[in-house]
Amino acid sequence: MSSDKEFSVSTDATTLVSEIIENNNWDPVLDIKYFPGSQIGDGYASKHIAVEITTSKEKVRLFIKYALDTNLAEVESIVKFYANETYFYDIVYPAYTEFLRKKKVEDSFRNVPKCYSTSSKNIIVLENIKYKGFA
Repeated sequence: MSSDKEFSVSTDATTLVSEIIENNNWDPVLDIKYFPGSQIGDGYASKHIAVEITTSKEKVRLFIKYALDTNLAEVESIVKFYANETYFYDIVYPAYTEFLRKKKVEDSFRNVPKCYSTSSKNIIVLENIKYKGFA
């Protein structure tokens, strides 16, 4: 983990990364690095963490978003934001891709990062598309 005093990763986020590693059978994991996923101030309501997981076969790069600690007045809007995004990744996009598969549609919009996990604790873990040329 970075030695930068401003940078920290929640226990919930690191636990979720461990679960993702286990669920994807990424063994053996040689190294896990956490570092800032964006510039300070880029996330209005969330913290962004980049994760690099090195296995004996590959490097997997993840992007974690999780809600910032905030005052009660902002909590309701943040919960709605995460609920909407989680709904998209857990329900809408899988249904969309399944529909396309059933209809044998090959040329369609699919520019959505892979979602590795969502959490009821307002954490979303995606593929880090920065390494695919998106910045």
